[in-house]
Amino acid sequence: MDTPVQIHPAFNEYDFEGIVRGYFPLIAQEHPEIKLDDRKVFADPKQFQQVFEILIGYWLEARPNEGKPIESWQAFRTRVIAGLKEIATQEREKVVVFTSGGIITVALQEALQLSAPLAFRMNWRIANASKHAFKVGRRGLSMLSFNNTSHLELEHDPSLLTFR
Repeated sequence: MDTPVQIHPAFNEYDFEGIVRGYFPLIAQEHPEIKLDDRKVFADPKQFQQVFEILIGYWLEARPNEGKPIESWQAFRTRVIAGLKEIATQEREKVVVFTSGGIITVALQEALQLSAPLAFRMNWRIANASKHAFKVGRRGLSMLSFNNTSHLELEHDPSLLTFR
């Protein structure tokens, strides 16, 4: 049986590069204690996490940025939630969405009613290629499972379990 595949723009990731370009100068101004070298910041996981959390914090707060206009957190969140509601109305038993951490963060935030900063802190624990299950019902989105990696663990190859 051939399963139809659709590309749905609601599940496009947020513009990380735009966020970096827009807020990197602001980090340099407001956090001189962080030695920003754009070649090294992305190579050092600890510094990347520190800078990423500040960048995302600025984005969540809708701080003005110095780059080209970027989709706001609220617009991104609204887009993802609308996409989830749309696929929930399809007459299928299950729908599978292949996406990335930002979309999962929105679904997690919505299902558990988390603050945006807390949902993004949870984002650090999302394993690459992990599975998450959500259900849209009368009361909204609920989480059935989160960060399942059993399909990777079955291979008995620890190198398959990665983050970021």
